Amino acid sequence: SSLAKTENGFPVGDYSLHFNQAGEVIKPDEYYVYKAVHDNEDGFKKSALRNFQKAASYGNTFAVYYTGLLYLQEEEYVKGYSWLKMVETNNFPHADNTLDLLNKLNKQLNTEDIKAANSLLTELSKVYGAQPAFARRKAWSKNFKLTGSNIKGYVPHRLQIQTDLSHGKITRMNANVSPVHIERAIKTFVFEYELDYRITNGDVKLSDFEILEEDE
Repeated sequence: SSLAKTENGFPVGDYSLHFNQAGEVIKPDEYYVYKAVHDNEDGFKKSALRNFQKAASYGNTFAVYYTGLLYLQEEEYVKGYSWLKMVETNNFPHADNTLDLLNKLNKQLNTEDIKAANSLLTELSKVYGAQPAFARRKAWSKNFKLTGSNIKGYVPHRLQIQTDLSHGKITRMNANVSPVHIERAIKTFVFEYELDYRITNGDVKLSDFEILEEDE
């Protein structure tokens, strides 16, 4: 949706059903992370931040982590601290860096800052915590619609997918996409959701952030 959607004043995803050129379902969190990365590379920091938060609303730990980093870049240390505190560090590739940053912030922030950060963390958890993220994925699975189509909640056999190609050119692709394949992809995303770090491989690079300046 082009309209901003929020819960308790925080950005959340409002995602319909999208496919890639191979006819595979694009997961909501992957879609928003992809947009956030490109926004950041193009210098649109605020848009990148919103899209990372939208990805986080579906349970993407990577997006939670990078939301924290972007806030630290903007020297909004209380917000950055709160978001990094939400990162699930078990098996997370950047767990060491997350814990190191939290340790630095614990030393850098005063008592009032820590109190404010923990208060914010409580509010953030109501929107981006594990339970609301699961509920959001489940709600999406029951209310998806195909972009550019009046089909909603039903996928015909041998679906024709409208795909955006380079230079804004639109084409129609006959993809062997069955309702069974789509249903499996959706159920896996909702009920068997795992941290997916494939986005660190290949063309998308998220390691070029400058975090905290070292004390002189």
